[in-house]
Amino acid sequence: MAREMGAALLPRRLRPGAIHRPAYVLVHCAHHKVGTVWWGHILRRVAAQCGARYAEVCGKEWDPSAGVYLFQHSRQFDRGRFAGMPFRGTHMIRDPRDVIVSGYFYHLWTDEPWANHPDPRFGGRSYRQELNLRDRDDGLMLELERTCRGQVRDMVTWDYVQPEFHELRYEDVMADEAGSFEQVFRHYGFRDRDIRRGLDVVEEMSFSRVSGRSVGSIGAASHLRSGRPGEWQANLTSAHLDRWRELAGDALSTLGYER
Repeated sequence: MAREMGAALLPRRLRPGAIHRPAYVLVHCAHHKVGTVWWGHILRRVAAQCGARYAEVCGKEWDPSAGVYLFQHSRQFDRGRFAGMPFRGTHMIRDPRDVIVSGYFYHLWTDEPWANHPDPRFGGRSYRQELNLRDRDDGLMLELERTCRGQVRDMVTWDYVQPEFHELRYEDVMADEAGSFEQVFRHYGFRDRDIRRGLDVVEEMSFSRVSGRSVGSIGAASHLRSGRPGEWQANLTSAHLDRWRELAGDALSTLGYER
């Protein structure tokens, strides 16, 4: 959890029923370093005001009683789990080059267990320890290779033709949070009054409100480090981009990020 969030995220007195519960189970499918923590806080608050149970899915554990789900990794979404349950979903991607940069700076300090376990590939050092031993360029190269095996593959192989899902780009949502979430809540089946109340939650959970910084201002050791799209241009070298092309091929074109 981002260190500066602490008291800022202590929930206010939430009133179940403040937002009329939609006729659908709500699902958000995420990717690592693509606004997952941010969306989790928004959906948790929205679920509380709908009087619905909120659940995050990471791995095989599954709570079938929830009304709002956040899949931390899109590849774990299985529509078979929703057989007989009408659902509406959202899925968000981000320029994978920015995912690399965001992931690198986050993994330098993260306490997530997977990044702190001894890894035989690094002589028993953890991934986090290995990143901190390398200089920035070498560390970014390691993160680039890890990202290509994981998040990039997941974004490219996602099925983008699913009528239940509203597709989003991180960059568009950051540029217009209110407009983007209004579309999201309409897709979820919210009424006009409920959309307005949902947008109050979004405003409360905005980057600047939660972090205390404007988008682009860097905060060390934080999930919300910068939020500014295009940071890869100041951090990735020509060597990184050559390696990216070797590993990712036409991923940028497939995802619509290559001009």
